[in-house]
Amino acid sequence: MVAIPLQLLPRKYQDILHVCVPPLYWYWNYVAFIQFIEIWRKQGATMFYIYYVSVNRRMMDILKIYEKMGIIRLIRWQMLPRSKLIDPNRWIYRFGHTLSMNDCLYSSFAKYVALVDIDEFIIPKYA
Repeated sequence: MVAIPLQLLPRKYQDILHVCVPPLYWYWNYVAFIQFIEIWRKQGATMFYIYYVSVNRRMMDILKIYEKMGIIRLIRWQMLPRSKLIDPNRWIYRFGHTLSMNDCLYSSFAKYVALVDIDEFIIPKYA
């Protein structure tokens, strides 16, 4: 048996907190979205990874504004190919977010990464 010494290199982080949001399907509530972004920004989040499949026009306008400001990274989440026999997209809505969250974790260069839905917040008891 051979022992190989392992020395972990200290990791330099660009930011402290990033937020990952699983793919948005048929999302339209731009007021709740703005509230979500601004509350997380007050908690110290500096980047949001927003995956989307479908949003309405007004919501897309809001997403583009935040993207232009450099606050969010907007990622189009593609549907899977389907055939006459099977449509895997019928199941991806509830079970496919794991892949997007893995992608987000590996894309983020922050010390902490929150994996949350639009209606989820972390509010410290003592701040």
